[in-house]
Amino acid sequence: MKLGKRILSVLLAVLMAFSCMSVGLYAFADDGSKAACDAEAESFVTIPVNRADIGGDVIWTKEGVQNTLNGMWNMFATMMNLAGMEINGKKVVIRNGLNRTAEDFVYQASTVSEIFSGYANLSHDEDETGLEEYPTFGDLYYAMFNTKVIADRLEQSGKKYDKVIAKIRAIEVTDEDKANGINDLDKLAEIEFTNLDFGFVSGSKNGFIDACLAVLRPVTALMNGENEIINSLGIDLNMFDTAEKRGIYSRIMPLLENIGLINMPTADEYLKNYLSVKDAGGVNTCLDEILRPIVDSAFENVIQPILDKPLDGMVDLIPRFAYVLNSGILSEAVNNVACAVYDIPDGETVIEITPQMVNSIITSMEFPVDEEGNDTIRFKAINWRIFSDCTTLETKKSSSDDYEYFVLRTGETDSAVVNMFYYVYEVMFADKKNYKAVRKVVETNFADDKDMKDSMLKSLDEMASMGRNPACGAFLESFGEPGKTKLPREKAVAQKRFNDIAGFEKYDDYIAYTSVYNEIVRGTNPPYNTVFAPTRTIERAMMVTILYRLAGEPYKNANPYDETPFTDITDTNAYYYDAACWALDKGITTETTFKPFNAVSREETAAFLFRYASENGLIYDENYKSVSINDYKDYSSIRPWAYEAMQWANFNGMITGTEQGYANPQGATQRVHASKILYGFGKNCDIGNFK
Repeated sequence: MKLGKRILSVLLAVLMAFSCMSVGLYAFADDGSKAACDAEAESFVTIPVNRADIGGDVIWTKEGVQNTLNGMWNMFATMMNLAGMEINGKKVVIRNGLNRTAEDFVYQASTVSEIFSGYANLSHDEDETGLEEYPTFGDLYYAMFNTKVIADRLEQSGKKYDKVIAKIRAIEVTDEDKANGINDLDKLAEIEFTNLDFGFVSGSKNGFIDACLAVLRPVTALMNGENEIINSLGIDLNMFDTAEKRGIYSRIMPLLENIGLINMPTADEYLKNYLSVKDAGGVNTCLDEILRPIVDSAFENVIQPILDKPLDGMVDLIPRFAYVLNSGILSEAVNNVACAVYDIPDGETVIEITPQMVNSIITSMEFPVDEEGNDTIRFKAINWRIFSDCTTLETKKSSSDDYEYFVLRTGETDSAVVNMFYYVYEVMFADKKNYKAVRKVVETNFADDKDMKDSMLKSLDEMASMGRNPACGAFLESFGEPGKTKLPREKAVAQKRFNDIAGFEKYDDYIAYTSVYNEIVRGTNPPYNTVFAPTRTIERAMMVTILYRLAGEPYKNANPYDETPFTDITDTNAYYYDAACWALDKGITTETTFKPFNAVSREETAAFLFRYASENGLIYDENYKSVSINDYKDYSSIRPWAYEAMQWANFNGMITGTEQGYANPQGATQRVHASKILYGFGKNCDIGNFK
């Protein structure tokens, strides 16, 4: 059993290597129909970027952020080329993304030969018992992976790999080699092959892929369900569905599609193609077909886009991975494969991969910047939910037998780039210990160039001192293309109406809703109404007047009271008198001592809105009653008559706690904050005009 699990781990690692190069996953609608997927994609809202916060005097556009990515890459490519960077004595020339680099350094015989090195490394069992009657992992592995098996598999391609085969069959292992623990696979790993040995010209992607698949034939031979050694261990590495169970391909199909490997063959089509090649080409020429559709699609849809536009590819990749991890689907995929290849009941969890697990690994890493280890850079936990929501969704036709359509996530450049910058800023600049280490790196690496060192330290210090959002704006402007990266700020609707709300740009939409499109909160200098007074406290008279205006001012010229019903309102011509009478009749206020000029607290604001919504049948979701607000540090100070209203307001996102975790129920409500609350109220209850 131990041997089986160890082999399983090795083979799973080989299999998943292809998919883990870019891991994004699926957001399936429940029934996998196009209508359901379209609805899911349509309803999804990408986390917005507050451009007013990061832009200062400008508004950053999506095009501007994209120009920043382009500018960063152009600068990097230029620096690498000017530096004359070399690998193995060959100058690196970055052209057209990373394509030239891949041609020069990846699509080579040396890269193919690394597979041989992998075979050699795995052929030695660290748990060697020395007892011949008990086969070790190394013994079992060597029976399946040795130079004879490799050469035999390569011969199935006719004369294409004759030069490689000749070098492999010429390997000799002396007694001295054996005494030193050196086997024929070790000797194979030391051979220098040329591209022509593998039948392709240096830099040929297709030739490189063909050679890799051929060299991997000993691995793929284990995945056709016909290997006796593997089967004897109770492991089923069949890539295809059988009468008894689903194969690996069917299990990982959703994963493959949502990584971006679209237009894949169905499980039936894949098996049919495999059998056709097998029948036509002999025993083993079909082995390449085990992985070819996956590899070909991975290069076309995932790897090649990254090579073309590296930074765009990473921006696309990170939110996908975040979604997979945060949703638990990565765990599901791994466990599905485990159930497919080993005697594990479907649905059983072998390993659970959670955001917390990944973050624990990330936060445990440290990178010393000096030999003494006095200064280190430590990473922080990542908010995977934020990154998973930095995506756009679209409905795609599925090749899976389980789903007709699926929802594919694509990284949203605007949101992803800014949030990536935020994370880097928190690690490099906001953490004082990390920032000390960052400065140390600069001081060490540019010790011989004082001008460069001083210039870089000055720039870093400025970035650290200006704060996250301004730093992000500076970053965008530094790398973006002048004239294309930013647009002059145009005054928003609310800014045009009022002359005192500069600095409150992030409330533009809320103020526009309350004071321009619906005029339920008017200016404080009638008849001009050009002063909004954003920090003025909302009084009870103002609050009932706002609700009264929402109701259409029903008591205007029709107030049923001949005498005032309030003990403290004697002026029946007061702007709020009709509103107060109406509120009393509707139960929105319950006391005849009205206290018109008392400030309205947060809990009173919630109560007023809750009573209005109840009176007008605007409570659409009763689930608010199950919401607990006891997590607030000061929840005990919420008065009993306001508790349900605060639950409702919190549930619908109208009144939420402070960043420090306080409800602040007795805190006064300012006019600018009231505009945000009322905007949420209008959205939730479908009230008013949202131009």
